[in-house]
Amino acid sequence: PYDVVFDVFGNLRFKEVRRALTHRGIYVSTVPRRDVLLATVLTRFASRRCRLVAVRPRANDLAALTAWVEAGKLEPVVREVFPLDRIGEAEAAAATKHTHGKIIVRIG
Repeated sequence: PYDVVFDVFGNLRFKEVRRALTHRGIYVSTVPRRDVLLATVLTRFASRRCRLVAVRPRANDLAALTAWVEAGKLEPVVREVFPLDRIGEAEAAAATKHTHGKIIVRIG
């Protein structure tokens, strides 16, 4: 079970993810779809909740995320690491939007 599921692409549904959440888990989406808005309202006081967030990258926030990863408090999920000469394969994998974890392109 997960404490948080952060769905950046909006290709998951709260009702599907709910089973994978801990008792107090939260599903977070950045895509303001109708079902996300409805689930956000309906789960406001529930144990497993749905939340919608608007994401704006800021240097301080990225530094905090880096510190959490380095301290082992946040574990990124990486699907695959591609060397730069296979960037086409990396783009094709990311374009499916059906990957579990991040696609990384290693430069250098």
